[in-house]
Amino acid sequence: HMGTLLKRPSSTIKSPYVADVALRSNSSNNTTTVLAHAPALDVGGMCSPGATVYLSARNGGGKTSHAIELVTTECHTGKGYCLVGAHPRLGEVLVEEILRRGLLEDVLGVGKVRVEVTKKRAPKRGKKNVDGDDDEDASIESYSHDNSHHATLRKQCTYGDSRVDFEIIQQQHPSSQKKTSTIIEVKNVVCADYSSADAPPKRNS
Repeated sequence: HMGTLLKRPSSTIKSPYVADVALRSNSSNNTTTVLAHAPALDVGGMCSPGATVYLSARNGGGKTSHAIELVTTECHTGKGYCLVGAHPRLGEVLVEEILRRGLLEDVLGVGKVRVEVTKKRAPKRGKKNVDGDDDEDASIESYSHDNSHHATLRKQCTYGDSRVDFEIIQQQHPSSQKKTSTIIEVKNVVCADYSSADAPPKRNS
């Protein structure tokens, strides 16, 4: 869904993580105003009133019906627009798909993988997102990519006081007990550094 951000915080819910967005219709000039989750707040000044945003529909009985996933901003060359990630989980979704397709084989030594779901924990009761929706707990999936290697991908793993996005545990050979572990932390970079000569102006300045 594509829309225009009208107000954040919303006129009805004063949380900074909730925005009013006018959804655009593909078949007419009519718009519908919805409550949208804004997980990255103003995205460094880019997600402000008048900004064009791309949203996903949300399931469940939360306070918001949509979530802001991407925001458009003018390219530093002044020609055209580019998309900027506006949802922290979007980067994780993209990286998981990259791992599924084996696009990091040269780096990780793990090729194209298939998913074998071995365990999924139920959501913790009472745990809420910033806009009041239930949060999902970690899930564990097994990935294998050929007959001689086996890799297990763990998502949202806890190590002491830290929580990492992915851990890949590789068994070198089915008959071997030797394993290697690779930790992957994903960061969704919402802003870019430009020289002062061609830096785009902040929309809310």
